[in-house]
Amino acid sequence: MAGGLIREIKELVSLNCVEFKIRAVPRSCNRVAHDLAALGCVCSVDDDRIMAHPPDCILNIVAAERADTE
Repeated sequence: MAGGLIREIKELVSLNCVEFKIRAVPRSCNRVAHDLAALGCVCSVDDDRIMAHPPDCILNIVAAERADTE
């Protein structure tokens, strides 16, 4: 199932983007994307919570990651 989903995503992206790369990374290295995907699973199509302002959970992760690199 996951293979078919990834294949479909690659096809959709290739039709709409000039260049792209898909890489597998550990969840710990990509926590913002993981949490946004989890949030997307519980949002309705017309929910603009993410587009209006980044959710606090995402802002907290970004701030913590920035603090770790400074």
